[in-house]
Formats: sequence, structure tokens, C-alpha cells
Amino acid sequence: TAGLIFTSADVAAQKIDDAGKSLDSKRVAASGVIGLAIFGPSAHLWFAWILRLLPGSGFFSLLAKTALGQVFFGPYITSVFFAAALWCSGSLTWPAFRSKLKADLWPTILAGLGFWPLMDFIAFWLLSED
Repeated sequence: TAGLIFTSADVAAQKIDDAGKSLDSKRVAASGVIGLAIFGPSAHLWFAWILRLLPGSGFFSLLAKTALGQVFFGPYITSVFFAAALWCSGSLTWPAFRSKLKADLWPTILAGLGFWPLMDFIAFWLLSED
């Protein structure tokens, strides 16, 4: 499921960003592989772990899960995307990756704070076992 969602999202993003240009099939394939092989399994393990660590659906439990997701899982998966983007451009090296993280990780995380905490809160609320 994650592979299909990531593939579809990348096709949509390319259609919006690069209207009139042909699709970058390497980027579409990389997005699908990230969704299928990395994000899907990682998210499964993350949600299983965090739901065991902080059971319940109370407000403070949901806030704690959301905060931990923003501090740990968000930067992890963002870093994976940065590595994939560098790989797609043919410039994935350790120095390039470190430079990308230094330049873009915090701005990306901060930009996502307007969207992802709410999505995490809702997801944890829906997944809680209470």
C-alpha cells in the first residue's frame, strides 16, 4: 500500500511541479521503492513500538506520541527522502548527504510542523487500542 501511495504521490507532484514535462521515471520508481521497502516497514515498526510504549488514547498520551514522532520518525524519514533525491540526481555521496542534511533538514522539519503534527495526532487517535 505504501509503495502505491508513494508512487502515486510522486506522479502527482511531478505533474503539478513540472507541467508539460515528461515524468522522471527513475524518481517515480525510487519513490515507490522507498514507500514499499523503507517507509511501509518503518512506519509499521514505529507505530507498533510507540503504541506499546505509550498505550491509551488520552489527550496527553496522544500528545506524547505526536511529539516523539516529530522528534524521531520525522527526521529519519526526511533523511531517507533526501538520500533518495541525491541518488536520483546521481550525486549521492556521504559529503553531499551531510551537506543536504545540514542545509535542509531543519527547514523541512519546521515547514512540516504546520501539517504533520495534526496528521500524527489523528493517526495515533485512530490507532490507539482504547
